[in-house]
Amino acid sequence: SGYLDGTGTNARFNGPRGLWVDGGRLIIADRNNYRLRALDLSTLAVTTIAGTGAAALLDHGNPLSAKFMDPVRISGLGSDLYIADTYALRKMDLSSGAITTVGGTSTGTPGYNDYVDGNSSSARYSQLYNVFGASGVVWLTDNYGNTIRKYDPSTGLTSTFLGTSIVTGK
Repeated sequence: SGYLDGTGTNARFNGPRGLWVDGGRLIIADRNNYRLRALDLSTLAVTTIAGTGAAALLDHGNPLSAKFMDPVRISGLGSDLYIADTYALRKMDLSSGAITTVGGTSTGTPGYNDYVDGNSSSARYSQLYNVFGASGVVWLTDNYGNTIRKYDPSTGLTSTFLGTSIVTGK
């Protein structure tokens, strides 16, 4: 474990979780380093593409100044990369690198009915565990909410698609 950009086995990671292929790059959610990394599939060079290494929720136009709380899973949709960052759904514009939060907050209450449907300022997640972009929407598993959620980038709305809360039976 550790953190080091490098080539092949010289690169170091700390809790790599999510993977997604973007053309000739493999994007890696390096969870415990609070960063997104990219592996050039032809040269095997690993570089940091987002995150400072400090745990926080901070959007930024410069991806190397953005901060992540717990980036666990990633998936692309169109020209964007979506990041399940525990209690927040984040988006990286693959053209500019800008990181924005499209739903959720930096805190939540695992195991409780902390999920709320709504727009980017009101949507909440109990604990995002997986993310998958397909058919124009981003599908999410909200682990402690026991739900499958759907984020629609065209409207900015998150809604519950399947399941119910473990606490209130929402």
